[in-house]
Amino acid sequence: MANPFSNHVILDVNSGNFIEAKVFYDHNTGQLVAPPGYSFVPTTADFSENAAKMKWGEFTFDPLVPDSAQKVFKPKRNKEPKRAPYGTKQKMIVGTYTKLLEYFQQRDLYVTERHEGSGNTVRVTVKKAEQLKTLFQTTVDIAEEIDLVEVSMHVLERNQKNKKRKSGITIYLQTTCKDDVRLVVSMYTETGFKATEVGHDPKKTKIVSPLKVKSASDEGSVILLYQSDEKAKPVKARSISPSGLRRKQKMSVELEGGLSVSLNFSKGLGERKQIDRKSTDKLRNAIEKINLDQSISLSKSTSIELDQ
Repeated sequence: MANPFSNHVILDVNSGNFIEAKVFYDHNTGQLVAPPGYSFVPTTADFSENAAKMKWGEFTFDPLVPDSAQKVFKPKRNKEPKRAPYGTKQKMIVGTYTKLLEYFQQRDLYVTERHEGSGNTVRVTVKKAEQLKTLFQTTVDIAEEIDLVEVSMHVLERNQKNKKRKSGITIYLQTTCKDDVRLVVSMYTETGFKATEVGHDPKKTKIVSPLKVKSASDEGSVILLYQSDEKAKPVKARSISPSGLRRKQKMSVELEGGLSVSLNFSKGLGERKQIDRKSTDKLRNAIEKINLDQSISLSKSTSIELDQ
């Protein structure tokens, strides 16, 4: 089977090196799989001419091209769709939590103190209203397919204007074997949820819902490889120079949550095989900052599949 990720490039956030995606390609699963202690981070990369341009007032210009100033036209904003009545999500969280609690208490599976250190445990966190609508039925379907040991849950809260507001639900499902862990993650993933194995052997790659990326028709798709475990071994791979970068002055990446990070290439490397140390530090700090927001949590994907 040919590698479908041949047009994708990996940027190692720890070393600043660009690496061919084929280094991480698993022919058995057809996915990119990160090494133990590392995670893939979703990003939108820009190394087009716009990445090298500078903004000044209502104009944009390229410092390398004389008389290149262009007027910036701001697109009209589309009207936002009407929101549900205030408090709808709060009621949805309470209702879903109560139904799940009653279901698992009836099966004598619910515990108030979980034992994830025993392994074979999957966590799923849900905050979006659309997913809350289907969380109960999806979880019940999964519970009937696996050999469950215990279930625990808690409601997430956040402070808003000095008041605590419910923001979502986190569920922990513990089963008896690795095959059931894979089945749980797979079933949640198929229905649009993000599931993560917890309490796993740190020497092995944990099972996580794969990150989906679009198939790239041309060279230019950049995926970040983030070292999520301080004790992880450095990635041994030959650095490459993506053809789309060789004549660029700089590039930028946009992380989930809208945070954009501008990156500079190391001096003296005309082939653009590496970004400089300041840029790597800036990129790591940005990922760590966003990871503090549990509603985004970037570095949780240890495998990637193409969104067909």
